[in-house]
Amino acid sequence: MCTPEFFRVANDKWLTTQALERGKIPSIPSLTDREHFALAAEKLGVPMLFKPRKTWAQKGMQLVNDEETFLKLAHEYENNFMVQELVGTADEEYTVSVFGLGDSDAVYGAQP
Repeated sequence: MCTPEFFRVANDKWLTTQALERGKIPSIPSLTDREHFALAAEKLGVPMLFKPRKTWAQKGMQLVNDEETFLKLAHEYENNFMVQELVGTADEEYTVSVFGLGDSDAVYGAQP
């Protein structure tokens, strides 16, 4: 049975990313710093992918190519977003699944 904490993490892209990292499951480099485009650009590269934290599928995702767009989106979504390194191309979609085994172990897989 899933706990309320499980659902809280699973419904937040940033908390999910942190949980993957803690579990030593490979994940895409990500940041949540809303005011520092230069830092994000240095760590993630440009363009980077903007994602609202609490949406599903690709809802609200946008490419960020410059500081003006970054700050506009950061303001629009307040502190409820993350940015990630862009992986692949516009023609590719990556799907990641993680399944808990009930004993603190997990099975995961990624597929382009």
